[in-house]
Amino acid sequence: MTRQTLFDAISDRNFGRFLSILDAGAKRSTARAARHTTVQKMAAEVLGGNEEANNWIQEPAIALNQQRPVDLLNSDEGAKLVLELLEVIEHGVYT
Repeated sequence: MTRQTLFDAISDRNFGRFLSILDAGAKRSTARAARHTTVQKMAAEVLGGNEEANNWIQEPAIALNQQRPVDLLNSDEGAKLVLELLEVIEHGVYT
């Protein structure tokens, strides 16, 4: 089966669904990148630089139930937890 035959066999409705799935995936990737950028920037400010921030983001944190901050950035809720932890650290409590 050629690509053209396959393309011709897909209904407009199913092709539209396929495009919606791709669009949703792109939006999730963009949102995750935005969360990561926000956390990275705040961590660099709180911890004293990008290298320190990169190290911290990759290490398990007691306050996050031994989860790595980077692993929580897949959701808004996880990113909120990481940002709240950075605020605590900024006020002098290290975990």
